Amino acid sequence: MLSTSIDFFFDFLSPFSYLAFKALEQENFWQEHGVTFRFRPVPMAKVIKRYPTMGPAEIPPKRLYLFKSCLRNAHRLGIPFGVPPKLPFNSLQALRLALPIVSGEYQLRVISTFFDQAWAHEKDLENPDFLFQVIQDLGLDADTIFTASDEKEARKAIKINIKDAVGFDLFGVPSFVVFKNEKSAETFWGQDSIIDLKNYIEGRDSIEPQLIHKFQTKFTGNQGAQV
Repeated sequence: MLSTSIDFFFDFLSPFSYLAFKALEQENFWQEHGVTFRFRPVPMAKVIKRYPTMGPAEIPPKRLYLFKSCLRNAHRLGIPFGVPPKLPFNSLQALRLALPIVSGEYQLRVISTFFDQAWAHEKDLENPDFLFQVIQDLGLDADTIFTASDEKEARKAIKINIKDAVGFDLFGVPSFVVFKNEKSAETFWGQDSIIDLKNYIEGRDSIEPQLIHKFQTKFTGNQGAQV
């Protein structure tokens, strides 16, 4: 297999990010598939609002449909799924705490715990006192980690994640940007794309490049066309 790395862009506010993370966690994806994972917290709104569109929760019938979809997916995965006390909630503090330059070697534990607290246990990730307690309960130095999350470097890291997400033309989370030998990048979006992600990194992608080229040429000079 080629040397492969994956940038995983996520937001704790996104229930599909929770589902994607738990699906990957269940099979220990980052070790079983021999890939390097970079976990990149990013505010979902900053990605979605780049384009002239509404967020899924801003469209009432779509919001309800997607919540039902989340419940069905959680059932298939065998994981609990609830409703956080605030929706939407401000996830920025939690995202900064989940940065590798803040939580360091404990990043994966922090991410997993925050997702569980929000979507399995229906806790308020907007509450800094609660986040502090969660970090303490993990046996970590909450004072040091919280101090790091409020420093300039942490705020800059979130901005870099936003900039890179925009640079990769992402339009939502969860998103996976896959690099093979640092020469090419392929994007997968959504929890239901994990099977395609697996096929791609294992060299079994079903995409035919000539059809992609044919499709794209149909829209050249015809940006107003509707699919």
